[in-house]
Amino acid sequence: MKKLITGITLATALLSTSAMATKARLISLGESSSGSFFIEDQRDFFLNPAHIHEHGNQIFFETGSHDQSYTAPNAALGTWQSVFAASGGDTDFDNDPIAEGGFISVSGNTAYGIVLGHEVDSVSQRRFLAIMESFDDPTNPAGLGGDATKALGMYVAQDNVVDFFYGKDNGNMKWAAGLSYSKTYDETIADDYGQTTIGGRFGMTKGDFEAYTIFGISNESEDASGNTFEGKHGVEVGAMKHDGNRTYYLAVQSTSFETDTDENDVTIDTLKVQAFVGQRKKVNDKVNAFFKIGIIHDTKEIDGGSGKAGLGDEATELFVPFTAAVEAKVKSWLTLRGSLTQNLYGTKEVGDDTNSILNSTDINAGMGLHFGDLTIDGLIGTGNNGTAGNIATTSNERGVLSTDNLMTRLSMTYKF
Repeated sequence: MKKLITGITLATALLSTSAMATKARLISLGESSSGSFFIEDQRDFFLNPAHIHEHGNQIFFETGSHDQSYTAPNAALGTWQSVFAASGGDTDFDNDPIAEGGFISVSGNTAYGIVLGHEVDSVSQRRFLAIMESFDDPTNPAGLGGDATKALGMYVAQDNVVDFFYGKDNGNMKWAAGLSYSKTYDETIADDYGQTTIGGRFGMTKGDFEAYTIFGISNESEDASGNTFEGKHGVEVGAMKHDGNRTYYLAVQSTSFETDTDENDVTIDTLKVQAFVGQRKKVNDKVNAFFKIGIIHDTKEIDGGSGKAGLGDEATELFVPFTAAVEAKVKSWLTLRGSLTQNLYGTKEVGDDTNSILNSTDINAGMGLHFGDLTIDGLIGTGNNGTAGNIATTSNERGVLSTDNLMTRLSMTYKF
């Protein structure tokens, strides 16, 4: 209880500063902002909650926008395609990140934590895909009548997400569970307009082995015209084996969701299998190098769709991604990071057509500033063209080191 009170007190004191956790570190090392199974990071507990035991007694913040994200046309931002199609429905961008924060505490063999604002892109991606396949003209869905207010909120993305974590260390095994909850509604638009997302996580670590599962409990949304989105099931299971500085990882994800609209009733099933091997090499006391290679097979089957998403009745992606990254503590107060990622092989099959996956080479860089128990992280070199305030997304950076955008995705971690 004492540590809980301390955490809340420190969080209140630090809320006014520009701070966040380590999305920037993970992205600069070529990993997902939700965590990594190959690079030890505090955000790994979003993948396997048992990692909460390894990163306790800290507060972290992700600076970003508090605006609601939408999975529908937004007249203020531009057309549907220009806003969302390029990202596949993502809502968290380097030039418009989502605000997030939380704390973790470990007391004896018990670990617990609360995170606010951890919106999951995959939830919005599925609602985005559902809308694209549900309407013959996704930029003007039937029944909205050109009402921009209603169009803005169709199949609303997650908002006001709360994550709870709790775990125990039993000596030879550590386990933890997590619960995620999000509910939003607006009866001034329509009586049943809104969304609910509830999900769970469970994970364990024992020696060199760890396993986890992430599953959906409820995933529903209804727009202003009574069109509905409902997740039928969503589950991911994975396992890791650590062998010294090498890690083997295997995961399977299966989802199914459906929409009921005036134009099309659509059911979409997805199956994603991925296997990786990662290696950490300690160059010296200050420099670590990371290497990762794997294979990903992703299939989407669509029944009753409009075809506007360009996937036909079935689409399959197969690619072999490779990542090389380095992290160096060049000064006691400064850490520099960089990464190179590319698909060594990548194809996408839609019906009888096959094409390669283009533009997969990406470079990212970042830095960390250390002030005792306080660390500030950020991406560097993400200026779009050197113009003040013009920040690029990770997939569209121009490699411009501009002092106006010296560090983006500013983050802070405080250990207590």
